[in-house]
Amino acid sequence: MIKLPYARADFGPMMREKCFYVDRTNYLEQLEVYAPVYTMFLRPRRFGKSLWISLLEHYYDVNKAAEFQLLFGDLHIGRNPTPLANQYRILRFDFSGIETNDVRKVHDAFLMKIKDGFQRFMNTYSDTFTPTQQEAVLNQTMGLRLATFGVCSFIRG
Repeated sequence: MIKLPYARADFGPMMREKCFYVDRTNYLEQLEVYAPVYTMFLRPRRFGKSLWISLLEHYYDVNKAAEFQLLFGDLHIGRNPTPLANQYRILRFDFSGIETNDVRKVHDAFLMKIKDGFQRFMNTYSDTFTPTQQEAVLNQTMGLRLATFGVCSFIRG
């Protein structure tokens, strides 16, 4: 029986559970060769953007190297890995769930999501940084103040 991963966007668990996946990993090679410094994925809702980002996270994350064969072994990129596979520490921000009815709430939630991303990054890669470095980053992040009031004024006006 085939497991269809309806409404799932986390690549790792999906592959560990042997869910059906249409292999598009051949695009990773092209992305590395032809992509500009910043790449934007514009697609309609429910069209696989979050799953693709999760795949990128699992492919490039240095902490996922031990699982490479399990996650990618049966896919194109598993048979033809690029030199950049599992070479990076991933700083991921998840801006989903931000309430957009009030500018102040958007601002506060945005800052909280950034802080959460840095906290997760420092926890995930804690063995890479000295305690002093961890404390410095977290202190800076907890005191984060973004100059977004001009942007907020613009949104209101």
